[in-house]
Amino acid sequence: MSTPNDSVTSLRATNVSGTLPRPPWLDEQLYPFQSRFVEVEGNRIHYIDEGSGPIVLFVHPGFGWSFTNRELIKGLRDRYRCIALDLPGFGLSPAPPTYRHTLLGDSRLIERFIQTLGLTEMTLFGQDITGSAAFGVMGRRPEWFRAAIILEGFLWPVKKELRVYPVIQLLGSPFFRFLSTTFNFFLEYSLATLKKKGQQNFSALEMEAYRGPMVNRAVRRHPHDLFKSAAKSDDYLVDLEKRLQSLKGMPALLIFSDAASIVKMGWLQHMEQLFPEHRSIVLQGSHHFPQEYDPASVVTAIRSWLDETIAM
Repeated sequence: MSTPNDSVTSLRATNVSGTLPRPPWLDEQLYPFQSRFVEVEGNRIHYIDEGSGPIVLFVHPGFGWSFTNRELIKGLRDRYRCIALDLPGFGLSPAPPTYRHTLLGDSRLIERFIQTLGLTEMTLFGQDITGSAAFGVMGRRPEWFRAAIILEGFLWPVKKELRVYPVIQLLGSPFFRFLSTTFNFFLEYSLATLKKKGQQNFSALEMEAYRGPMVNRAVRRHPHDLFKSAAKSDDYLVDLEKRLQSLKGMPALLIFSDAASIVKMGWLQHMEQLFPEHRSIVLQGSHHFPQEYDPASVVTAIRSWLDETIAM
């Protein structure tokens, strides 16, 4: 199998400007990982690289950052090498003032991140709108990947989803850009949902770790940019679906939640059609971010499936 970049050695401690002190809003016990930084297309990308073994590459959902998958990484790093990056403007990755998130742009950036670290034979973990960007890399470079783990999201033209597309258009509108930058709408709505619908023990320190990166109002536009792009990325999503349809032998673990309306809309069945070699799990009593609602069940499902799917 070819490597993403034969001229680049896979380094465990790539750091473009030394180790930076952790921000005061980030608790070391909640996020007990070494921060690393790498330069990718002029962007200083923060990532963590924990454990050893077959690689699992985590791409965070649109509302959070690598912190969102912290419990999964803790539960897998004894057996797998877990790598998780923060996209520009999320978490500990700064973004230049001119950076604008698009599905294609972020997909290309993730591809270059993989090339820069020389990663190969990965399992790709993706979810939500950013999952649409991440799986574009798999569609273009299937030889780099061994398997897929997909939490709720879409990998096809969103215009097909008549119950969802108007909502995405609204969330990408100038009005919601104002709500996002002024009131931190996307983050606060997601946190309120977590607190209300299952994560009753969400701590103040965890809330602070989510809010900390979004104190600066200029940063809060990045989730909005993703929704705006999703509503206007029909060509990218059409191409993505076609490419993934050709990957008939790619094993996939599909983890959805019974409380999420997208299961009732047939999104799980659509994913199953894209990935015929799949195992589907519908978590009971969970919601859109099962790694926060029920991380133990998600870890158990991933470990069991990876142990059977990826030859050790």
